[in-house]
Amino acid sequence: MVDLHIHTRNSSGTDSLEDILKKAENKKLKVISITDNENIEIYNEIKDDEVRNLYSGKIITGTEIKTMFDGVVIDVLAYDFDPEKLKGSPIVDSKRIRLAQYDYLDNFMKVGKKLGLKFSEDIDIKTYAAQAFYDELIKHKENFEILPELKEKKEKFFKLTQRNRKSPFYINESKDMYSIGNIINEVHKCGGKVFLAHLYQYDIDDNKHLDFAKNLFKFTNIDGMECYYPTFSKKQTEDLVNLTKEYDKCISGGSGYHGTLREGIDMGSGDGNLNVPENIVTWVESKGI
Repeated sequence: MVDLHIHTRNSSGTDSLEDILKKAENKKLKVISITDNENIEIYNEIKDDEVRNLYSGKIITGTEIKTMFDGVVIDVLAYDFDPEKLKGSPIVDSKRIRLAQYDYLDNFMKVGKKLGLKFSEDIDIKTYAAQAFYDELIKHKENFEILPELKEKKEKFFKLTQRNRKSPFYINESKDMYSIGNIINEVHKCGGKVFLAHLYQYDIDDNKHLDFAKNLFKFTNIDGMECYYPTFSKKQTEDLVNLTKEYDKCISGGSGYHGTLREGIDMGSGDGNLNVPENIVTWVESKGI
Protein backbone atom coordinates (compact mmCIF):
# COMPACT_ATOMS: atom_id res chain seq x y z
CA MET A 1 0.00 0.00 0.00
CA VAL A 2 1.19 3.54 -0.78
CA ASP A 3 0.16 7.08 0.17
CA LEU A 4 1.21 9.88 -2.16
CA HIS A 5 -0.69 12.76 -0.56
CA ILE A 6 0.48 13.65 2.96
CA HIS A 7 0.85 17.02 4.71
CA THR A 8 3.07 17.95 7.66
CA ARG A 9 2.95 20.95 9.96
CA ASN A 10 5.21 22.73 7.46
CA SER A 11 1.98 23.50 5.61
CA SER A 12 -1.62 22.46 6.34
CA GLY A 13 -0.94 19.43 8.56
CA THR A 14 -0.37 19.01 12.29
CA ASP A 15 2.24 16.21 12.38
CA SER A 16 5.99 16.65 12.36
CA LEU A 17 8.14 14.89 9.78
CA GLU A 18 9.25 12.42 12.44
CA ASP A 19 5.59 11.64 13.29
CA ILE A 20 4.79 11.04 9.62
CA LEU A 21 7.73 8.71 9.07
CA LYS A 22 7.02 6.70 12.22
CA LYS A 23 3.37 6.27 11.26
CA ALA A 24 4.28 5.25 7.72
CA GLU A 25 6.69 2.67 9.11
CA ASN A 26 4.14 1.29 11.59
CA LYS A 27 1.56 0.99 8.83
CA LYS A 28 4.11 -0.73 6.59
CA LEU A 29 3.50 1.68 3.71
CA LYS A 30 5.79 0.82 0.81
CA VAL A 31 5.94 4.29 -0.78
CA ILE A 32 4.96 7.74 0.49
CA SER A 33 5.13 11.32 -0.73
CA ILE A 34 4.97 14.35 1.52
CA THR A 35 3.10 17.02 -0.41
CA ASP A 36 3.17 20.19 1.67
CA ASN A 37 1.43 23.15 0.04
CA GLU A 38 3.80 25.17 -2.18
CA ASN A 39 6.54 24.09 0.19
CA ILE A 40 9.42 21.63 -0.17
CA GLU A 41 11.37 22.54 2.98
CA ILE A 42 10.65 19.11 4.44
CA TYR A 43 13.15 17.61 2.00
CA ASN A 44 15.95 19.46 3.74
CA GLU A 45 14.97 17.76 7.00
CA ILE A 46 14.94 14.34 5.35
CA LYS A 47 18.65 14.72 4.56
CA ASP A 48 19.33 13.93 8.22
CA ASP A 49 20.07 10.19 8.23
CA GLU A 50 18.73 9.78 11.75
CA VAL A 51 15.38 11.16 10.61
CA ARG A 52 15.29 9.33 7.27
CA ASN A 53 16.02 6.00 8.93
CA LEU A 54 12.73 6.22 10.85
CA TYR A 55 11.06 4.90 7.69
CA SER A 56 12.32 2.01 5.59
CA GLY A 57 10.16 2.55 2.50
CA LYS A 58 10.62 4.79 -0.53
CA ILE A 59 9.93 8.53 -0.36
CA ILE A 60 8.98 10.31 -3.57
CA THR A 61 9.48 14.07 -3.51
CA GLY A 62 6.22 15.99 -3.65
CA THR A 63 4.36 19.26 -3.19
CA GLU A 64 0.79 20.48 -3.75
CA ILE A 65 0.35 23.69 -5.74
CA LYS A 66 -2.73 25.82 -6.31
CA THR A 67 -3.50 27.01 -9.83
CA MET A 68 -6.42 27.50 -12.23
CA PHE A 69 -7.75 25.82 -15.33
CA ASP A 70 -10.81 26.82 -17.33
CA GLY A 71 -11.84 29.30 -14.62
CA VAL A 72 -11.71 26.73 -11.80
CA VAL A 73 -9.25 26.92 -8.90
CA ILE A 74 -7.57 23.52 -8.65
CA ASP A 75 -4.67 21.82 -6.91
CA VAL A 76 -1.95 19.92 -8.70
CA LEU A 77 0.54 17.51 -7.18
CA ALA A 78 4.16 17.73 -8.32
CA TYR A 79 6.15 14.53 -7.84
CA ASP A 80 9.57 12.99 -8.32
CA PHE A 81 11.40 16.27 -8.91
CA ASP A 82 14.91 17.22 -7.84
CA PRO A 83 14.29 19.36 -4.73
CA GLU A 84 17.62 21.15 -5.09
CA LYS A 85 16.58 22.38 -8.53
CA LEU A 86 12.98 23.20 -7.64
CA LYS A 87 13.72 25.13 -4.43
CA GLY A 88 14.73 28.21 -6.41
CA SER A 89 11.48 28.27 -8.38
CA PRO A 90 8.84 30.95 -7.69
CA ILE A 91 6.12 28.28 -7.60
CA VAL A 92 7.38 27.20 -4.16
CA ASP A 93 8.27 30.68 -2.86
CA SER A 94 6.81 30.55 0.65
CA LYS A 95 7.35 34.29 1.24
CA ARG A 96 5.23 35.23 -1.80
CA ILE A 97 2.48 32.83 -0.75
CA ARG A 98 2.47 34.04 2.86
CA LEU A 99 2.15 37.69 1.81
CA ALA A 100 -0.85 36.79 -0.34
CA GLN A 101 -2.52 35.06 2.61
CA TYR A 102 -2.14 38.18 4.77
CA ASP A 103 -3.80 40.20 2.00
CA TYR A 104 -6.65 37.69 2.09
CA LEU A 105 -6.90 37.98 5.87
CA ASP A 106 -7.14 41.76 5.55
CA ASN A 107 -10.07 41.25 3.18
CA PHE A 108 -11.77 38.85 5.62
CA MET A 109 -11.44 41.38 8.44
CA LYS A 110 -12.84 44.28 6.39
CA VAL A 111 -15.87 42.25 5.34
CA GLY A 112 -16.25 40.83 8.85
CA LYS A 113 -16.45 44.31 10.36
CA LYS A 114 -19.14 45.31 7.86
CA LEU A 115 -21.16 42.24 8.84
CA GLY A 116 -20.77 42.98 12.54
CA LEU A 117 -18.73 39.86 13.34
CA LYS A 118 -16.79 39.72 16.58
CA PHE A 119 -13.09 38.84 16.36
CA SER A 120 -9.64 39.82 17.51
CA GLU A 121 -7.48 41.53 14.91
CA ASP A 122 -4.40 39.77 16.31
CA ILE A 123 -4.69 36.65 14.12
CA ASP A 124 -1.71 34.50 13.18
CA ILE A 125 -1.86 32.61 9.90
CA LYS A 126 -0.37 29.13 10.03
CA THR A 127 -1.43 28.13 6.52
CA TYR A 128 -4.51 29.79 5.03
CA ALA A 129 -6.24 33.07 5.90
CA ALA A 130 -9.71 31.50 5.77
CA GLN A 131 -8.70 28.80 8.25
CA ALA A 132 -7.15 31.30 10.67
CA PHE A 133 -10.19 33.59 10.46
CA TYR A 134 -12.54 30.64 10.99
CA ASP A 135 -10.62 29.57 14.13
CA GLU A 136 -11.03 33.09 15.52
CA LEU A 137 -14.71 33.49 14.61
CA ILE A 138 -15.87 30.25 16.26
CA LYS A 139 -14.60 31.54 19.62
CA HIS A 140 -17.59 33.89 19.70
CA LYS A 141 -21.08 32.34 19.78
CA GLU A 142 -22.80 35.41 18.38
CA ASN A 143 -20.95 34.98 15.07
CA PHE A 144 -22.86 31.79 14.28
CA GLU A 145 -26.11 33.74 13.94
CA ILE A 146 -24.56 36.34 11.63
CA LEU A 147 -22.60 33.86 9.50
CA PRO A 148 -24.33 30.44 9.13
CA GLU A 149 -21.30 29.10 7.19
CA LEU A 150 -19.51 28.78 10.55
CA LYS A 151 -21.67 25.75 11.31
CA GLU A 152 -19.76 23.89 8.61
CA LYS A 153 -16.35 22.30 9.08
CA LYS A 154 -13.29 24.45 8.51
CA GLU A 155 -12.49 22.95 5.11
CA LYS A 156 -16.02 23.61 3.81
CA PHE A 157 -16.04 27.13 5.28
CA PHE A 158 -13.09 27.89 3.00
CA LYS A 159 -15.12 26.86 -0.06
CA LEU A 160 -18.28 28.66 1.06
CA THR A 161 -16.52 31.99 1.59
CA GLN A 162 -13.22 32.71 -0.13
CA ARG A 163 -13.97 30.38 -3.07
CA ASN A 164 -17.67 31.26 -3.42
CA ARG A 165 -18.36 34.00 -5.98
CA LYS A 166 -21.67 34.77 -4.27
CA SER A 167 -20.06 35.34 -0.86
CA PRO A 168 -18.99 38.82 0.31
CA PHE A 169 -15.73 37.14 1.35
CA TYR A 170 -14.96 35.96 -2.19
CA ILE A 171 -11.38 36.57 -3.35
CA ASN A 172 -10.11 36.34 -6.90
CA GLU A 173 -6.96 34.34 -6.25
CA SER A 174 -5.85 34.13 -9.87
CA LYS A 175 -3.53 37.15 -9.55
CA ASP A 176 -1.50 35.28 -6.93
CA MET A 177 -1.24 32.00 -8.82
CA TYR A 178 1.09 30.75 -11.51
CA SER A 179 -0.57 29.30 -14.56
CA ILE A 180 -0.81 25.56 -14.83
CA GLY A 181 1.42 25.70 -17.90
CA ASN A 182 4.15 27.50 -15.97
CA ILE A 183 3.90 25.03 -13.09
CA ILE A 184 4.16 22.03 -15.39
CA ASN A 185 7.16 23.54 -17.18
CA GLU A 186 8.93 24.36 -13.91
CA VAL A 187 8.41 20.85 -12.53
CA HIS A 188 9.42 19.19 -15.80
CA LYS A 189 12.66 21.19 -15.83
CA CYS A 190 13.43 19.64 -12.45
CA GLY A 191 12.78 16.11 -13.68
CA GLY A 192 9.34 15.78 -12.10
CA LYS A 193 5.75 15.11 -13.07
CA VAL A 194 2.48 16.96 -12.41
CA PHE A 195 -0.88 15.38 -11.50
CA LEU A 196 -4.37 16.80 -11.06
CA ALA A 197 -5.39 16.39 -7.41
CA HIS A 198 -8.78 15.20 -6.04
CA LEU A 199 -10.94 16.08 -9.07
CA TYR A 200 -14.31 15.53 -7.38
CA GLN A 201 -13.51 18.08 -4.67
CA TYR A 202 -14.04 20.95 -7.10
CA ASP A 203 -17.31 22.76 -7.64
CA ILE A 204 -17.61 22.22 -11.39
CA ASP A 205 -20.80 23.25 -13.22
CA ASP A 206 -23.37 20.51 -13.86
CA ASN A 207 -21.06 17.96 -12.27
CA LYS A 208 -19.01 17.68 -15.47
CA HIS A 209 -15.86 16.61 -13.70
CA LEU A 210 -14.81 14.03 -16.27
CA ASP A 211 -15.24 16.55 -19.11
CA PHE A 212 -13.08 18.96 -17.14
CA ALA A 213 -10.34 16.32 -16.78
CA LYS A 214 -10.54 15.45 -20.49
CA ASN A 215 -9.99 19.11 -21.43
CA LEU A 216 -7.09 19.32 -19.02
CA PHE A 217 -5.50 16.28 -20.66
CA LYS A 218 -6.14 17.67 -24.14
CA PHE A 219 -4.93 21.22 -23.65
CA THR A 220 -2.00 20.85 -21.23
CA ASN A 221 0.91 18.46 -20.95
CA ILE A 222 -0.03 17.39 -17.42
CA ASP A 223 1.30 13.92 -16.63
CA GLY A 224 -1.48 12.27 -14.68
CA MET A 225 -4.29 12.38 -12.14
CA GLU A 226 -4.98 11.39 -8.56
CA CYS A 227 -7.47 8.55 -9.01
CA TYR A 228 -7.57 7.24 -5.43
CA TYR A 229 -8.81 9.60 -2.69
CA PRO A 230 -10.90 9.08 0.49
CA THR A 231 -13.97 10.99 -0.74
CA PHE A 232 -14.15 9.16 -4.08
CA SER A 233 -16.72 6.44 -4.59
CA LYS A 234 -15.65 3.13 -6.13
CA LYS A 235 -17.35 4.19 -9.38
CA GLN A 236 -15.56 7.54 -9.44
CA THR A 237 -12.18 5.87 -8.94
CA GLU A 238 -12.92 3.39 -11.72
CA ASP A 239 -13.93 6.23 -14.05
CA LEU A 240 -10.75 8.15 -13.32
CA VAL A 241 -8.49 5.12 -13.76
CA ASN A 242 -10.15 4.36 -17.11
CA LEU A 243 -9.81 7.98 -18.22
CA THR A 244 -6.10 8.14 -17.40
CA LYS A 245 -5.56 4.94 -19.36
CA GLU A 246 -7.54 6.31 -22.30
CA TYR A 247 -5.30 9.37 -22.48
CA ASP A 248 -2.11 7.48 -21.59
CA LYS A 249 -1.65 9.39 -18.34
CA CYS A 250 -0.16 8.29 -15.02
CA ILE A 251 -2.10 7.37 -11.88
CA SER A 252 -1.52 8.51 -8.31
CA GLY A 253 -3.47 8.27 -5.08
CA GLY A 254 -3.33 9.26 -1.46
CA SER A 255 -5.19 10.05 1.74
CA GLY A 256 -4.76 13.83 1.80
CA TYR A 257 -3.66 13.28 5.42
CA HIS A 258 -3.56 16.52 7.49
CA GLY A 259 -3.22 15.07 10.98
CA THR A 260 -5.92 16.25 13.39
CA LEU A 261 -7.22 18.89 10.95
CA ARG A 262 -9.18 16.26 9.01
CA GLU A 263 -11.05 14.04 11.41
CA GLY A 264 -11.34 10.39 10.45
CA ILE A 265 -8.66 10.52 7.75
CA ASP A 266 -5.62 8.37 8.42
CA MET A 267 -2.45 7.79 6.43
CA GLY A 268 -2.69 4.93 3.98
CA SER A 269 -6.31 4.06 4.75
CA GLY A 270 -8.05 7.43 4.45
CA ASP A 271 -11.42 7.10 6.18
CA GLY A 272 -10.95 3.34 6.40
CA ASN A 273 -11.60 2.17 2.85
CA LEU A 274 -8.74 3.72 0.89
CA ASN A 275 -6.28 1.24 -0.56
CA VAL A 276 -3.86 2.72 -3.07
CA PRO A 277 -2.15 -0.15 -4.90
CA GLU A 278 1.64 -0.13 -5.01
CA ASN A 279 1.70 -1.02 -8.71
CA ILE A 280 0.46 2.46 -9.75
CA VAL A 281 3.91 3.93 -9.03
CA THR A 282 5.42 2.74 -12.31
CA TRP A 283 5.97 6.32 -13.48
CA VAL A 284 8.68 7.05 -10.90
CA GLU A 285 11.99 7.62 -12.68
CA SER A 286 14.19 8.51 -9.72
CA LYS A 287 15.35 6.16 -7.00
CA GLY A 288 13.49 8.18 -4.38
CA ILE A 289 14.93 9.49 -1.13
